[in-house]
Amino acid sequence: MDSFTHDPIDLHLAQRILKYDPSPTPLKEEALAKFFANMREGALYLSLDKCPDLKVLESPLVQDILDIETIPTLPFVRWNQLLYLQRHWMLEKKVFHHLERILSFKLTPITSSIDETKLDEEQRLAIKNVHNNPLTIITGGPGTGKTYTISFLVKTFPESSRIALTAFTAKAVKKLSEGIPGAASLTLHSLLKLRNIQEPIEEGHYLPYDLIIIDECSMIDGALWLKILSSISYSTRLVLLGDPMQLPPIGSDGFFSHFCTLPCTISLKGVKRAEGLLQKLSEATLREDAEEFFKLSTFFEGKDLLSALKEIFTFGFTSPPTPEELLEKLKTFRVLSCVRRGVRGIDHLNRDLADHFRSKRWPIPLMITRNDYRLQLSNGQTGIQNSSETALFEDDEKQMRTFPIALLPPYEYGYALSVHKAQGSEYDHLFLIIPENSEGLSKELLYTGITRAKKNITLVGNKDSVKEMMSHPSRKNSGLLMWLIKQRLEKRND
Repeated sequence: MDSFTHDPIDLHLAQRILKYDPSPTPLKEEALAKFFANMREGALYLSLDKCPDLKVLESPLVQDILDIETIPTLPFVRWNQLLYLQRHWMLEKKVFHHLERILSFKLTPITSSIDETKLDEEQRLAIKNVHNNPLTIITGGPGTGKTYTISFLVKTFPESSRIALTAFTAKAVKKLSEGIPGAASLTLHSLLKLRNIQEPIEEGHYLPYDLIIIDECSMIDGALWLKILSSISYSTRLVLLGDPMQLPPIGSDGFFSHFCTLPCTISLKGVKRAEGLLQKLSEATLREDAEEFFKLSTFFEGKDLLSALKEIFTFGFTSPPTPEELLEKLKTFRVLSCVRRGVRGIDHLNRDLADHFRSKRWPIPLMITRNDYRLQLSNGQTGIQNSSETALFEDDEKQMRTFPIALLPPYEYGYALSVHKAQGSEYDHLFLIIPENSEGLSKELLYTGITRAKKNITLVGNKDSVKEMMSHPSRKNSGLLMWLIKQRLEKRND
């Protein structure tokens, strides 16, 4: 923590908090500022063993908790040598409470005579678990057959069953629901009728479904998990899909990787779709096997990345393509960058590429960055600016809809995406840009970027930066939640 830098906003928050401390000191101010800086980066707690500076914080700011049933009343909680914000402590307790509630449901087993010969052993086990239990977690990397398993699962339920297919993004919902007629398909925010994550939870307000399937669970943060789990009724089966090795959500730790330690987790291992080399590359990343990784990987060897991208994004057209033609090509290739700023960050690349193609009078790709329910445009949706005043977006029926630029929700150019923004998407070909200074970037970031490719990937960067990323896992800080889950498992095994 000593090397962790903080911004003026962190210092401002520390100074405001210390107004309630009868003996404020510069040491306390500095410690608090660093604590808030870590919170902004996604930590839910900090270890006092690793961050001894925080030990200067005492009552009346910090409350020591010995009994986890205690309801804290002070701004900070100290438990088991961990320092929490009070609201983060309560968040983890509430998430576990609702997880326990769901696991306690007593449901009538479902019987089905569907032919399962096209499923492997893990897929059959997953379906059997859903039939007999209130919660099932199905994990696996890209191409392991999670969506295929769900298509079979839905067929085993009675036709009268109320089924909801959902995910964090509209793109993930669309992918999950393909070939599954009759189910409700909507984003998590639409399912929960959320306009704002800060909206209060209505106790006892449950979703009216017999089966709820949630995809891309690694993208869901703690606050949204609380909304989801508290909305599950006593007659609902819940199925969670995802890859726990992917990035946790921006600005908050996701709990999905901790849920995956529960016995109701089935891991699919048989690769059904991903190219063999890409599968081996992602496995080498997780093993931190740099030697194998470099044997399998392809690096960009040109000197001028921008010129190479200008050529690639012509997609072989000798004259400006139609918006429909460009949109189809963008579904097959994209540039991902691990950073937003800098010469090889997405902001710089998008601006330079947009300026280049605009000067040639080509249509320009745009990406929506915030949901707009009125216009039915989703965060992460790609469209094409075809004039200075209008843009085209494809709807669910693959029809192009025209919108005035002035009425669009926030957007950015869509040539290069952040790895976070690409979660839930896949492209045939990718350029993955890794900055020379990879400090603070993680193995999960590298893994997530690689697993967005379906056929091949070209890495842009140096090998030292890749090694640095591979040796740094993301912080997945959820001390109390993980402890509670472990306690539950120990009681179950006694």
